[in-house]
Amino acid sequence: MKKFALALVLCLFAIPNAKACDTTFEIRNAWVKPTMEGKNITAAFLDLKNTSDKPRKLTAVSSPAGVAEMHNTIMDNGVMKMRQMEFVEIPAGKTVNFKPKAMHIMLVDLKKPLKEGDKVKLSFYFDNDETANITLPVSAAPATGKSEPEEHHHH
Repeated sequence: MKKFALALVLCLFAIPNAKACDTTFEIRNAWVKPTMEGKNITAAFLDLKNTSDKPRKLTAVSSPAGVAEMHNTIMDNGVMKMRQMEFVEIPAGKTVNFKPKAMHIMLVDLKKPLKEGDKVKLSFYFDNDETANITLPVSAAPATGKSEPEEHHHH
């Protein structure tokens, strides 16, 4: 039992920028845009890589900061529009990019404005009942590097 507890502690507090224990994905370049004055809406961006040999679906995202929704920006008759997505398919071994003016995570009904230097927690839910919680920096510019999930669960 002591060995299991030690392994769990080491896994949860793994070295920063290392792949989290038993995860089947990597998150890089994660950041949240600061809110504009008087607004309670913004977006989160990141690169999500499926490191497994099977396709995966990101089925939902949530945040205690407000409502989190997966959106895609499309051109419709010359007009840029956003559409909410029910899931995001992540092919085996591939990376899906959530970036400005493309697929992204909308944060709406925020409880407070977000400014540079703040942090936002997001929870990711996958089709195999796997979840991961990460904290993203609020920044006016994209982050670079790998973000390690804080928690990782299989149900």
